[in-house]
Amino acid sequence: AGDVLVDSDGGLHIFFGAMFYGDSDTTDANTSYYPYTNGLEYWTPAYGTDSTQTIAYAYDEDDSGTLDYEDEIAGYFVGISSQPSAGQSVDDGRLVVAYSSLMEGYSTGLQNFRHIHIVQSTDGGANWNADTPCNVTPDLDFDLIESIYPSIPAHIYGDALELHYQSDFEPGLHVR
Repeated sequence: AGDVLVDSDGGLHIFFGAMFYGDSDTTDANTSYYPYTNGLEYWTPAYGTDSTQTIAYAYDEDDSGTLDYEDEIAGYFVGISSQPSAGQSVDDGRLVVAYSSLMEGYSTGLQNFRHIHIVQSTDGGANWNADTPCNVTPDLDFDLIESIYPSIPAHIYGDALELHYQSDFEPGLHVR
């Protein structure tokens, strides 16, 4: 899951959730997927071909030093912070990224919910507010809501951000 943004100056910005797959035996059809991979990655041509910057992630909500999740997570086949959607403010050039991440402490008892977070960069992508993202899940009544697939416009006008996303009372998808 990723997004590509061409900014107002023609610059290229690419966002994607970190993923890890393994294939220890390339002669069979089996692979290994590691669903707890964490990190929302950012790439621009200035980084070169093999470098990215982690600009956001799923957070340690209880400050325990570990991410404490249920044993099972919803099968989106992405990392625990992914599904980015990016835009740029036409007023000040600020880059904005909405993404979905697994939430510690919010679960059905079997699976944790995902919430939508937003991060931004005011300097063209050099620095991001990764440590102070905005959780835009509406309010406490909606903490136990699965929030996925955020979508924001590529061109953001004014002070308000138009955000669309899918929500559900259960983690995961019933029909893919």
